[in-house]
Amino acid sequence: MARGRLGSRRRPTRRGRGRNAPAAMPWDSQAERESAELGNEAGDTRSSLAADYERFQREAGFGLGADNPYSVAATLKQQRDSSRRGTLNTAGNQIYAGSTINKLRGANRRYDVGYQKLQDQNAQAQAAYQRGLGRTQRDQQQGAAAIKEGALNRKVASEPQPLAAGPGRRSRRRAGLRGRGRQNNSAARRRSRGRL
Repeated sequence: MARGRLGSRRRPTRRGRGRNAPAAMPWDSQAERESAELGNEAGDTRSSLAADYERFQREAGFGLGADNPYSVAATLKQQRDSSRRGTLNTAGNQIYAGSTINKLRGANRRYDVGYQKLQDQNAQAQAAYQRGLGRTQRDQQQGAAAIKEGALNRKVASEPQPLAAGPGRRSRRRAGLRGRGRQNNSAARRRSRGRL
């Protein structure tokens, strides 16, 4: 690269940029339409996957639905609190009795088991969402490759085919090569005789 003052590098001129660049793919209306349809389909699939996952989170009480008072997680918490209140209210003077403590532990245990199941379902829903996104990306890439291949095939099919050389041309060429070979051999013989 050429250097100007203060050691700065100059950018190459426009003339040298595109000489060895590969030719751009020709415009193909069918390929444009197919790629637009593929992009719309992939966008719809991503939106659908995101909507399903967000709906699950709102219903379960995770992510966007953490403040939802009617979610499954909120219902589990309300049931646990109601059970604990009922146990403590009916216990009277026996708050520290074994039966009261066992009932409180049972309420906590039911809540913990239910909440763990809910977390497992959330993890499964998130994994399904990620798998769906990956599948959509892979399908879109494969579709784009198929569209490009179809466009190239249409381009090749639309170009005129070169005419094949007839047999007469080949036979003349072979005869010319044979004659040249004989001439070269005889010239080599003459040269070798002169040297001997």
